[in-house]
Amino acid sequence: MKMIFLLPGAYSLLVLVLPLIPGGAVPAPTLTGCNNSCGNLTFAYPFGVGQGCFRNPDFELVCHQDSNDTQPPSLLLHGGTTGLQVVEDIVVDDISVNSFGVTLSDAITVVPGVDVYSYNWTSPKSFRLVDTVVYIIGCDMDVYYETKSVPLCNITCPNKTMTEADARMNCNGTGCCDFWLEDFISSFDLQFVRHNKTESQSSNSSLWNSIQLSLYSADLEWSIVDQPSCSRALSNHKSYACASTNSSCTSTYFGYLCNCDSGFAGNPYIPQGCSRDKGYNPFPQRTDCSRSCGNISVPYPFGLEEGCFARKLFHLNCTDANSTLRFDDYNQVTDIKVEEGVVQIKHDGSGDGVHEFLAIVGEPHLYDELWEYPLSVGWAVANLTCPEAKQNASGYACVSTNSNCVHVNSSSGYVGYRCNCTAGFHGNPYIQNGCTDIDECHDPGICKGVCQNTIGSFVCGSCPEKTEYDVVTKQCTAAYFGQAPAGYFGHYPVLIGICSSIVTVLIALLGMQVIIHRRSIKRQHLIRQRDGYFQQHGGQLLSDMMKIDRNLEFTLYRQEDIEVATNDFDKNQIIGEGGQGTVYKGFIENIPVAIKRCKGMDESRRMEFGQELLVLSRVNHDHVVKLLGCCLLFEVPILVYEFVPNKTLHDLLHGQDGRCYISLATRLRIAAESSQALGHLHSLARPILHGDVKSANILLGDNLIAKVADFGCSIIARMDEEALVAKGTVGYLDPEYLQSCKLTDKSDVYSFGVVLVELLTGKKPRCLVSIFQDAMKEGTVDELIDEEIINEDDLEVIHQVAELTRRCLAMPGDKRPAMSQVAQELRRLTGLVRQHPDAADDLIAFREVDRSFTGTIDSTGYTRSRTTGTIDSTGYTRSRTTEYFTLGITS
Repeated sequence: MKMIFLLPGAYSLLVLVLPLIPGGAVPAPTLTGCNNSCGNLTFAYPFGVGQGCFRNPDFELVCHQDSNDTQPPSLLLHGGTTGLQVVEDIVVDDISVNSFGVTLSDAITVVPGVDVYSYNWTSPKSFRLVDTVVYIIGCDMDVYYETKSVPLCNITCPNKTMTEADARMNCNGTGCCDFWLEDFISSFDLQFVRHNKTESQSSNSSLWNSIQLSLYSADLEWSIVDQPSCSRALSNHKSYACASTNSSCTSTYFGYLCNCDSGFAGNPYIPQGCSRDKGYNPFPQRTDCSRSCGNISVPYPFGLEEGCFARKLFHLNCTDANSTLRFDDYNQVTDIKVEEGVVQIKHDGSGDGVHEFLAIVGEPHLYDELWEYPLSVGWAVANLTCPEAKQNASGYACVSTNSNCVHVNSSSGYVGYRCNCTAGFHGNPYIQNGCTDIDECHDPGICKGVCQNTIGSFVCGSCPEKTEYDVVTKQCTAAYFGQAPAGYFGHYPVLIGICSSIVTVLIALLGMQVIIHRRSIKRQHLIRQRDGYFQQHGGQLLSDMMKIDRNLEFTLYRQEDIEVATNDFDKNQIIGEGGQGTVYKGFIENIPVAIKRCKGMDESRRMEFGQELLVLSRVNHDHVVKLLGCCLLFEVPILVYEFVPNKTLHDLLHGQDGRCYISLATRLRIAAESSQALGHLHSLARPILHGDVKSANILLGDNLIAKVADFGCSIIARMDEEALVAKGTVGYLDPEYLQSCKLTDKSDVYSFGVVLVELLTGKKPRCLVSIFQDAMKEGTVDELIDEEIINEDDLEVIHQVAELTRRCLAMPGDKRPAMSQVAQELRRLTGLVRQHPDAADDLIAFREVDRSFTGTIDSTGYTRSRTTGTIDSTGYTRSRTTEYFTLGITS
C-alpha cells in the first residue's frame, strides 16, 4: 500500500496562522469609502473589504464576482485563502449572535496506485467552527480522523456507472457519507483510506477519480483574540477593540467581544458607533400601503412595502403563493396585536426550532428573546426611554391623541418604549386619531342600573321609575305594579275566607318555619361572612378591574370549586406545608392544580391584596409558576397555581443517599432559567422582588425545566420599604437586608448567588458562603467544586461561574450585577458547556431517588417531613429533607 500526504500547498486550501499587527496597536478605523455589503449579504467593521476596512487580516473579506457575471457575487473570508464562503449576514452589534453561516468545498484528485490520502484545514485564530456537518463524496473508502482508528463513515459504490447526482440524492454511505465535526474546533485532520481498489478508475464518473469534501450547516463563531479576556484587553488600551464610547467588553471562551451599553445600539468597534436610537419614522411615506396578508392584519408600524413600515425591523413579507406573513426564513407571523405590543410567532423554517430572533445589522434589539415556539413576542418601537422619546417630537411614535408611552422590559433588561391607548380608548396609537373611545355600556352588567357612555369612561345611574335591575338579564326590567280589576271588592267575603285558610295553614306550619328560619339565619350569616371576606381581601376592586381588563387570564373561583377540588381541605390531599400556607393538590375542570391556603396576611394591607393579585397574575414567563386565579370567599385567601409535576432543585441536589448524577450542563441550564425568571420579575413596570430565593423554591418540571415558585400569600411590598423584621430562609438572606430590613433587587441577587454556590459544590448553604468566599480569595475553589463536575472538560467554564457567583455575593450590594446581567452571563456560559443528552438521564435518576423518599413535597417546594441527617467529612449534613419557612414574592 502506498501513501500520499496532500499538504496545504498541494491544492487551493491553505493553512494560515497570521500574527497580530506589530506592537499590538490597532489604529482607530476611518472606514472612508468602505462598503458594508456584497450582493445581498451585509457586514460591518471589524470585518471589511479592502485595505483599511478591516481590523486585522483575520477579518478581511473579498467580494468575488464571476467573470460571466451571471451569478450573485460571493463573499469570501480571510481574503479567500481559507476556502470559506460566507452565506449569512455578519452581525457585530449583538454578542448573542457572534457566529455566521459559512460553506466550504474542496476536492482531492485520486492518483492511481495510491490508497491513503490526508487532508487538513486550519482556521484563522479569531474563529471556531460549530454545528458543522462534513459531506464526503467518492467511492470505496473509509474516513478517519488522522489520529483515530475508528472510522467516521464508510463509502461504497455498487457500480462504475453511479453518478455524483445519484450520490448526493441520499447521502447514506452509497457514494456519499456524512459526519458531525466536534464543536468549537479551529482545525481538523482527516484521512481517507481506499479499499484496495485503486484499479477501479472510471472515465464516466468523478466519484472514482476524486474525493470531494464540503461543509454543510456550518457556523463560524468569532472573537477578538489579541488578548485572552476582557481584563487583559482593558489593560492594553492600544489594542482594545471596543472603540466606541458607551460600549463594554464581554469575555468569550477564546477571547472577547464588544457590545453597546444598555440604552445604546450600533457598532461598538468604531468610534462613536454606539448611539441612542433614531431609526423610528412615525409616519408612513406612502398612502397606498397594503395592510393585510391573507386574513392577518398588518397595522403600522409594521408594513409590507418600502415606505410602509416605521423601521427595517418591522418590515414583513407576504408570500404570493399562500399569503403567509413572514419575517424571515425561520419565523412566520401569525398575528399582530398592536395594542398589546406583541406579535405571534411560529417557527417553520429549517433548523431545530430555536433560532435567534430578528437580528438586522444597524438595528437595535427591540424584540424579546425566543425560547420556545409558538409564542407571543413583545416588541418596542425604539431603544429609548419615554422621556428621551418625547424630547424628539419629530420621531415620537405615539402620534394618536389619547395615547401613552409605555416602557418595555424583558428577562434580559430594558428593551425600549412602545405606545398604547389610554384607559377608556382602544385602537392603534401609532397612527393619527388611531385611539377611539370604548363604549363600555356594551358590556352587560357593568352597571347595576342605567349605563351612559362618555368619552373615555362611563357613568352608572339608577334604573328608571317602575323598573328594577334584574341580576339574571343584567339590565333594567319592568316591575309589576298591578291595579285591582273592576268588581274586585264585590268578592270581598270570598277573599276573607281564602285569607283565613291561608292563616290556618301558616299557623300549622309555624313549627317548621321556626326551624327553617333558624337555618336561614345561619345561612344568611354564612353568606354575609363570605361577602365580608370577599370585601376584606379586596375582592370588589379585583372584580371591577377584571371587567375593565378583558384580556386578563385570571379566574375568580367559587367557594364550591375549591371545596370540591380539595375534598373540603382533606388532609390526605395535602402535598406540602410551609411558612405561608398549606398546599393541596386538586383538580378543577379535570386539570391538576396546586391550591394554596394562606396562613394569614397583614391586616393593614388587606384591601390592596386584590389589586396586587392582578399584578402577579400578569406575570407570564416560561420559568415562573403561573398564578391561575384565587378564591377570596374564605377567612384567608385561597390561591390556585399551575401544578408542577416534579420536586425542587433542593431535592435534586440534597436528596436521600441514593444520589443521582447531575451534569454541569443541567446545573447551568437550571441556573440560567431561574435567573431569567427573576430578571423578568425585576424588570416589570412595577418590579416584583421575590424575597426568598432558594433552591427549595425552584421547581423542576418536565425534563427538569426550572420554574421559580412560592409567591402570592405575601402581598407585594414597596421597593426599599422597611419591614419590622427581615423574613426569609437562614443561609440565603442578604446580610444588608438583615441589618436594614429593606428588601431590594440586589437582595434577590445575593440569595441567587447562594443557590449558585449550591450548584457548584453540591452542598447545603449552611456556612457555605464564607467558605466559598475564602476559597475564591485563596485560589482553592477547585477543592470545593462537586466531584461530579470537576472532572469534566469544562473547568474554565466552572471558574467563570465561580467568578459570577463571587460578584453576586459582593458587599456592599450595589457592587452586585443586576439579575438580567446574571441571566445573560449564565446563558452564555451554558452555551459553552459541551452538550450531552443528559437532562433526561438526570430526570430518570431523580425519579429513581424519589421512590425511596420518605417525606412529601408540594408543588411549590414545601417539605412536610424532617429527617435526621449525618455529617460528612466536609461538615455538611447529607440528609435529603428539611423544613423551610418561606416568604414568597415581595416587591
